[in-house]
Amino acid sequence: MLLRKRLNGGYLFILPGLLYLTIMSLYPMAYVFKLSLFDKKDLFIGLGNFVRAFQDALFLQTVQQSIIFVLLSATFHVALGLFLAILLNQKMNPIYRVVIRSLILIPWAITPVVVAVIWRLIYNPHLSIIPEILQSLGINIQWMLLANPTWALPAVALANIWFSLPFYMLMILASLQSIPGEIYEAANIDGANIFQRLRYVTIPHLRNILVTLLLFDFIGAFVFFELIWVMTKGGPANRTEVMATYAYRMAFERFDFGYASAVAVIMFLIMLICCLGLLMIMRKED
Repeated sequence: MLLRKRLNGGYLFILPGLLYLTIMSLYPMAYVFKLSLFDKKDLFIGLGNFVRAFQDALFLQTVQQSIIFVLLSATFHVALGLFLAILLNQKMNPIYRVVIRSLILIPWAITPVVVAVIWRLIYNPHLSIIPEILQSLGINIQWMLLANPTWALPAVALANIWFSLPFYMLMILASLQSIPGEIYEAANIDGANIFQRLRYVTIPHLRNILVTLLLFDFIGAFVFFELIWVMTKGGPANRTEVMATYAYRMAFERFDFGYASAVAVIMFLIMLICCLGLLMIMRKED
């Protein structure tokens, strides 16, 4: 009886959170799915918008480009975040540590729109000093990356990596500092070099946080919109069009809310499959 009362009391405590989740998350998702079943004239067409999406060459291109954008962002966020975290975790002058950490955190204090404007200026061949520096080094390169269909998407991904890197670095650094120093001392006594310590000590202890950060990156990069829209609006020749910008274009430029909702549902399903896959890998290794 006492246990039942405690359980009922626990449910009452989590009830506000469940209501918030239902109102702010589940209801909008259900409403978007409902919209996806209707065409531009509000006529019910069932799964017609989904069939149309998989027959749409531009949509399939945006799926591919979204995956490339996510993979570039996730790979470099985790790799560079791990490198910087290990660097800052070493013994050094406290003043140097504060200066380096402050410089790394600067991008995180800037809004995505401002970041997009900054990188547009960096990539502008007439305003940026980078082309002059490269030419002085004897490197001749066409510094019009955002106008180049081949390099536009990696250029936008680089801006996203720079913007979000501080978050990943801080999360990994916090986990690094929780690893007992005795483990590294034991590894040193056994004659392990820096790469062996990284492989057999650091990475295993960071595996859970690294998988969690990959989940965050998969979700965040898939729905990333502001930076891409301000920098390129999906151009040139739709080479930086991702699913988020494509859904926005369909909804608010062509006013095809049913098709845009179908794109959003597919985007959600792709994210869900990727996240479940990562979680299954994490659970299997446990």
